[in-house]
Amino acid sequence: WASPFARSARKVHKDCTKTMYAAHLCLLALAVTRRLSSVWPTRDELKTWIQQMQDVHAIEVRLSHLRAAQKHAHPDGQDGNASARLGVCIIGQVSRLLLRSKIDNFFLANRDRFIVDVVFVLGDAAEARYVNAETVPMINGAPVSVSWNRSSIKNEVKGSVNGAIVVDIHPQLAEPLLHERYSTHLDKSAKILNITRRTEVQDDRARAHVRQWYALLKCYSHFLTMEQRNAAPYSAFVKLRDDSVVLSNLRVNLRSVHKKVVTQECASWGGVNDKAAMLGATEGFTYFAKPLLTWYFDYNQVATVTNPEGYLDAILRNTTVTTVRADAFPILTGRNGISGSVCFPLDVAKIGWDENLGDAACVPPSCPLRAYVYCNRCSDDDDSTSKLLRICTEEFAVSGWRTSAC
Repeated sequence: WASPFARSARKVHKDCTKTMYAAHLCLLALAVTRRLSSVWPTRDELKTWIQQMQDVHAIEVRLSHLRAAQKHAHPDGQDGNASARLGVCIIGQVSRLLLRSKIDNFFLANRDRFIVDVVFVLGDAAEARYVNAETVPMINGAPVSVSWNRSSIKNEVKGSVNGAIVVDIHPQLAEPLLHERYSTHLDKSAKILNITRRTEVQDDRARAHVRQWYALLKCYSHFLTMEQRNAAPYSAFVKLRDDSVVLSNLRVNLRSVHKKVVTQECASWGGVNDKAAMLGATEGFTYFAKPLLTWYFDYNQVATVTNPEGYLDAILRNTTVTTVRADAFPILTGRNGISGSVCFPLDVAKIGWDENLGDAACVPPSCPLRAYVYCNRCSDDDDSTSKLLRICTEEFAVSGWRTSAC
């Protein structure tokens, strides 16, 4: 009986993305033709998703107006150009934020070449949340969290940034719209075991991805607002996560990112590494806005992808993407450790593995850096640590070198 409804609903869906016409019918059409989190959404799901679609559409309209008002050309720029502006987007959760390495190895490294604006878009949860929490340091059964707020973040960063600092702390979406195909095939164990039934773990991972894309969209909205306020376009953008640790000086080269997106070569999982990126300003809309807009309004265009890296690859299919090795883009996932320390999870999803790049491909091949990561590991996983350190066995060719290195 649903088929006639689906056919008529598809017609309504053509107008859905433009005018939000008959939003409830749009959502029902999506439920039938795209199989969202349930084939027939509950009343609460419909109400939530309709509001989300309206909110996202309102942001899209605002971005369109801002982009139209800022159509003057972006400067190609040369390193050292005093007028060059760099927009840095940091997304995630306020309770997971790692700042020290970003300040020392990134903000300070670029402030002499750019006017650097930093936008933080962070969820407000007081307790850090992780989908994969196996290697997260715990205190009394809860993940280690930090107590940042708007004022403390600004105070910590202001000495290293010569432009604007925007701290957007907000409640994250509790129940973002889900697509059943994406959730069903998302979990790695489900692929290995050929499980075709969705689980709550998979749904939680998918929700986390949608929250990240929502934060990217908000980042871009802040950037366009500042462009209009300053009457000066950005030359480049950088995206980092709350838990990104910058292991050594990272300096943005405008020529290297002009009209392209630059990501790490490792941990691509069949797509594009989504943990960090440097990009030319002309690619800002595609990288920051299209992931969420496509998810809510054009998912059929990317419906075959089954992980966030593949999703980003599909979003960027008409964009030049350049991948570089870890020594050229020294970003690694970290965790808040005990007593204010930083530690590194050494599972393969974080340090990377590739049949061409080898073990620990996300860690720069510098032995001192690898020793630093090893000595500040979050757990003692012998298999992972041996992969991490294998490249350094000749440089530290002494008995018990691991202990002495620390």
